[in-house]
Amino acid sequence: LKKIQEVMSGGFNEDDGYDSEDDGEKLASSAGLGHHTVQCVPDEGDHRAAHEGLHLFFTNRFEEADAFFQQREAVSPMHSTAYGMVGFIRAIFTFEPDQILEARRRLAVAHQLAKKHAGYDTTLGSLAKLVTFRKSKPLTQEQLSARLNVAETKLIDSVLVCLGENVSSLVQGGLGAKWAWHRYDELVHHVHSSDPKSTGQVTVCASDLGGIYYGFGVFNLLLSILPRRVVRLVQFLGFKADRDVGLEALNKCNSLARQHGGGMRAPLASLMLLGYHVMASAFFTVPEELPTHIELATAILEDEFKRFPDSALFLFNQGRLDRLKGDGAAAVKSFERCIHVNADWSQLKHLCHYELGWGTMAQGKWGQSREHWEVLERDSKWCPAFYVYMKGLCLLRETQDVCKAAAVMGEIPGLCKRRFSGKQIPIEAYVNRKVVDHELDTGRGLETVGGRLAVLEMLYLWNMFQTLSPPEMEAAEAELTGAERSETQGLDTEVQAMRLLMLGNIYSYTGRFVDALAISIP
Repeated sequence: LKKIQEVMSGGFNEDDGYDSEDDGEKLASSAGLGHHTVQCVPDEGDHRAAHEGLHLFFTNRFEEADAFFQQREAVSPMHSTAYGMVGFIRAIFTFEPDQILEARRRLAVAHQLAKKHAGYDTTLGSLAKLVTFRKSKPLTQEQLSARLNVAETKLIDSVLVCLGENVSSLVQGGLGAKWAWHRYDELVHHVHSSDPKSTGQVTVCASDLGGIYYGFGVFNLLLSILPRRVVRLVQFLGFKADRDVGLEALNKCNSLARQHGGGMRAPLASLMLLGYHVMASAFFTVPEELPTHIELATAILEDEFKRFPDSALFLFNQGRLDRLKGDGAAAVKSFERCIHVNADWSQLKHLCHYELGWGTMAQGKWGQSREHWEVLERDSKWCPAFYVYMKGLCLLRETQDVCKAAAVMGEIPGLCKRRFSGKQIPIEAYVNRKVVDHELDTGRGLETVGGRLAVLEMLYLWNMFQTLSPPEMEAAEAELTGAERSETQGLDTEVQAMRLLMLGNIYSYTGRFVDALAISIP
């Protein structure tokens, strides 16, 4: 109850009544997914200046962008909000606790500053309107922009709160998102209830109209891909999301930028769409849907590279797209290019080394893969036990020296000390269990079939099989089919189950469904 009160405190005096289904239909129609009569005009003033700062960020001048926004963070709601967006991107790409805290700090500053410029009524003013039936004055452009910033900063902050991965965080983030949704709904109601007769047209700048689409799209898309158990909680809080409408809203945000030459939220919408098409699709989609995701992601990246040539953020997504296509060589080139053009953002380089570690491992380039995991072990704080585990697997394949590999694996139990939200990181717990239960810190354990197949097991768990090229898939299949013949005393049941699961997965991805269905454990 205390956390709920903290989220709802500081709210405005408007009634917070909310019907998710009715309001969702109203916002979908009003925001332009249905009929509307809003004229969108190019950005000016602070909107254009904030867009220039984001251009610095998306053209790899990350430190310059931070300095640009810091100059007016305390006085300009647009600069402060854009600075918070930049922090959000950094946090969502790295998931590092200090980055999340810094992003939330920036968003809190932007939220409070935007409220000061939003022109909200005081408590007495609201009561006076209620008694006298006096209508609200039309909002100025500055007030409209500030109110959008209020909603946006709360929505983005709610996403970061939900990363806490516990019920309390989900409830707190959900209530914050509900509050933000109601603010978006008020904005749409204002824009479309304005009387255009006095001016001949209701005008909104590209960034603000795009911002409404962006918020609506983020809300619907993120809620639609939550796990089912979390969705039940979300529905209990009064939400109902539509993935298709969310995707359409984000695409509309992008199209406004193309039409009017502005829209500071357009590249953010592109990142959100790419996150769905090339990141989430690798885990939450079926193979038959991949061509559609690839086609849509390719079109988005083509547009963004025209606006931001050699952008490290979009090069990273290009690498993910190349991998989704099964073109491992192109993916490696994209990630290496991303590292080359990025001079300031070390965490993004770590992500590229992470992807390169997987990519070169899938290609059987064990020495190169080991080098990438060693870079992460040395420079990244996220999950050292996992990096050492991957380094040990590559070292075993590279040198065939079980003693050296076992010595590396022996370091893992002592490295599993990191906690996230008070809990051990799941992947650290997993690799620690593998080392202890299967004795991978001994030469005998690494020489078993389970030890030799540990590399393929990790590729399977990371859903990498569907991204393998045909030769790589054939090599993996040959190793799996030959593993049982190499074991003279028969396989352990757990190892045999994993071997057959991976083999069936390969059969499925190569279209041999009859063979996949015929697999069973003796």
